[in-house]
Amino acid sequence: MNLELTPAEDLSLQHLLENGLAILDQQSLHKTRRIQTLEGLSRIFSEADSASQALHAQNLLFGVEQRPALERFSLFFRRLDRYFGESLSDRLEEASDVFIKLKKNKKPTKGACKRARELIERLLSAFNEERSMSPLEAPQFFNSLG
Repeated sequence: MNLELTPAEDLSLQHLLENGLAILDQQSLHKTRRIQTLEGLSRIFSEADSASQALHAQNLLFGVEQRPALERFSLFFRRLDRYFGESLSDRLEEASDVFIKLKKNKKPTKGACKRARELIERLLSAFNEERSMSPLEAPQFFNSLG
């Protein structure tokens, strides 16, 4: 039995992204949840941004040394390249900056927040699409042990 979840099935990732949207919309979140959300999103976007920059610089060793960062970039690239194309790297860098600023209680520009919001919304939409397109698992039958 395989318990590894795809990003589209990972509810904690979905909730993190949804909490990020709430923060970008200036909705109030419990202080602890806000801190955890900003910490998580700044890490995800920073790692994806560094992997993107390394790939553009053709630093192939980066993929071996920084596998989590490469996986973060892959998360975005596989689902969002068709929407953003060449600007995806810039979007990741900008979103990273937005969440780092928010984490430091600094105010990013409205335009940057809007673009970070669009990135997250597109990712959540891609997850929904991915879940709806995946085949259903066959029913499992359990024999009585008695």
